[in-house]
Amino acid sequence: MRIPAIAVALATATCLSVPSNAATLQSVTGEVLINSGAGYRPVTSGSEAKVGNIVMASPGARAWLVYPDKCTVLVNPGAVVTVRAESPCAGGYARASPDNTGAYYLGAAALGGMGFAIFYLTQRKDDGPASP
Repeated sequence: MRIPAIAVALATATCLSVPSNAATLQSVTGEVLINSGAGYRPVTSGSEAKVGNIVMASPGARAWLVYPDKCTVLVNPGAVVTVRAESPCAGGYARASPDNTGAYYLGAAALGGMGFAIFYLTQRKDDGPASP
């Protein structure tokens, strides 16, 4: 009965040693390439990326690397991104967002508020003489 136990142990070790899909490439536009150790090859949306794969986007291209926890990493032209075993958002870091419009709105509101404050404070107020 020792042979089945050895077979189970070998099968488990084989399954654990095979790199799992760590992320998926989404919203691929233009020529996005992946290197899994045998040279770069083009990918399309929905392609799986394994731990250690290298992803890069050609000029005018881009893609999102989406981890299982929905954390996203933008692959811009000229950038070289290595797929990690652990999501970049793990450990309490903020999630990367495909849309930074919230930050732009917050910045615009802050600038608008400062502009209004400067305008209000620099207006000359003539309430009359300080003494009778």
